[in-house]
Amino acid sequence: MARKTDNLVLLKSRAKFPDRRVFLGRARLLPDRLLFTGLGWSRTIMMDDIHGVGWSGGVVTVELQDGEIIDFEVKAPGSWKFAIQNQCGMNGSL
Repeated sequence: MARKTDNLVLLKSRAKFPDRRVFLGRARLLPDRLLFTGLGWSRTIMMDDIHGVGWSGGVVTVELQDGEIIDFEVKAPGSWKFAIQNQCGMNGSL
């Protein structure tokens, strides 16, 4: 049985992905994962898979343990960076 907090959305925003054309893109930060969705597309990233987080301008950069880099544009990118770091238990950045 799922706990109520499993689906708690900490942050949500419209999102754009510089390297991918996604219509109606959305980003959601949940306690244990990042969820990206768009028309006919979705991607889930577990917090355990995140190695680092950075932010420059309006773009948040997430580096995964396997070296993959994911960039996404959201409102209040600094808030996203610090919230993701907090959920991952990190102090530093990229």
